[in-house]
Amino acid sequence: MLFVRQRVFQLRNIREQFLKISKIENYKQLDSGLRTSISGLNKNVANEDVAKTILDVCKNEEIIAPSEGCFPVPLITGLLESIKKEGHEWIWYGDELGTERKLEYIDDLVGDCNAFPNHPINLFTHDHSILLTTHWDSHFSMLCSDKNTVNKIVKSCNLEGFYCGERTKIYWSLYQC
Repeated sequence: MLFVRQRVFQLRNIREQFLKISKIENYKQLDSGLRTSISGLNKNVANEDVAKTILDVCKNEEIIAPSEGCFPVPLITGLLESIKKEGHEWIWYGDELGTERKLEYIDDLVGDCNAFPNHPINLFTHDHSILLTTHWDSHFSMLCSDKNTVNKIVKSCNLEGFYCGERTKIYWSLYQC
């Protein structure tokens, strides 16, 4: 989840800043509110109050809420540069269904905000050791690799998040962890 603000918003801890401004209690509520705002949840688990709060805060604070199923543009260059630091010169770019893919030279993608269309995509290294992916009704991205590589990329890009395990579900905010 990344909120882009027309005024400067520190990239690190951006969600914490939004939680403070909005008075939303935690990331689980934020996630369910974002999903509710796009009608991505069943009515019995939707949180209309938090969805309205998110929309109101975004309007009042001139913040652009994240889009579902897309990589945040401000992060993608840093992620690609970090993958390159891990020794990869090329990356596969594919659609969300795995039906199309194209091999791209990382340097050609770095800094090009128009390189990726505004829909869910997958980026993965030729040796399949790193995967960046999104989920179409989610406002987060997933970085998959061995823990050492994930830690290096997270540190390099100042990413926020949590580690997933075998029991983590896509709709993580609806479950007790």
